[in-house]
Amino acid sequence: MKEPSAPPSTAPVRTEPLPLEFPGIHHMGDEEVEAAVRVLRARSLFRYYGVDLQREVDSFEEEFARFTGARYALAVGSGTGALAVALSALGAGPGQEIIVPKKKVLRFRVAKAAKDAILGAK
Repeated sequence: MKEPSAPPSTAPVRTEPLPLEFPGIHHMGDEEVEAAVRVLRARSLFRYYGVDLQREVDSFEEEFARFTGARYALAVGSGTGALAVALSALGAGPGQEIIVPKKKVLRFRVAKAAKDAILGAK
């Protein structure tokens, strides 16, 4: 039987922790804070309901569509919502098979969004 190799060096790989990474956090500034405060002050936190609708979501969708060169853009409130919209746009529905990764968390989200489609794992 082969002798085990020497243990790896005990010197730390890094001496400082990695920076916290949250997508988009490095791009938030005063403009985003002011937009949030404007919506809060208008007492209109929802897209279609409120005292003084600010049309923030509509404006974002229009701007994002222009930025990406798409005809349309649709903002949703979660990844599950995004999956539901994508599957609906593809015409997925009852009786159709959707192949998904084996990762359990993703399977549950796709199942919730798939509207009675048949899920197969790869």
